[in-house]
Amino acid sequence: MTKLPKFEEVKHEMLPLIGFSDYMVHPHLGKIYKLSTGKWMLEGNRVGVGDKGYLMTNLKNDNGESVPVYEHEAVYAAVWGEPIKSWRFYGKKLEIDHIDHDVKNNSIENLRLGTSADNKKNRSYDVERNKLTYKNAEYIRNEFTKWQGSKMDFYETMAIKFDVTKRTIQNAVLGYTYNKKFTYDIDKTGIVNNFKLAY
Repeated sequence: MTKLPKFEEVKHEMLPLIGFSDYMVHPHLGKIYKLSTGKWMLEGNRVGVGDKGYLMTNLKNDNGESVPVYEHEAVYAAVWGEPIKSWRFYGKKLEIDHIDHDVKNNSIENLRLGTSADNKKNRSYDVERNKLTYKNAEYIRNEFTKWQGSKMDFYETMAIKFDVTKRTIQNAVLGYTYNKKFTYDIDKTGIVNNFKLAY
């Protein structure tokens, strides 16, 4: 794998990421740089998450919250000077497509915006494969026990990570699939508490 350059060598090409002032993005390398640590994010990571292996990392936003972010979404947002995922509110459910099918190639030249239908036309894999495994479901349930925020935010985060629907994640968490039952309380603000496995 090609070694990434030093920040000083490419700082004139870097772009800010709205809402995440500790990070900058290089649009042509398709990489995120963390200013406070002086390091490129996800350098050398060729595994990724979910069935397709998208590169994802947690970024701390300007409110101090840790937010899971896809590398390609950060690149696209920085280039267009928009908040991450803002394109999902354009009236159509727009997605970012990797033109060459390589989800690790997050150079802006390899990214384009389109509808879900457009994206699927360009995919070289069988979309029916994008289902949770039992192991993934167990992982999701375990992560849910540690979650401190809204259950809907958790569903969305895991849906993005595993490239499935939020309903699929919800069903796994609630035990409607994989035959295990769970109970939990939700306070008035939507925060999950007292998550338990019901035997």
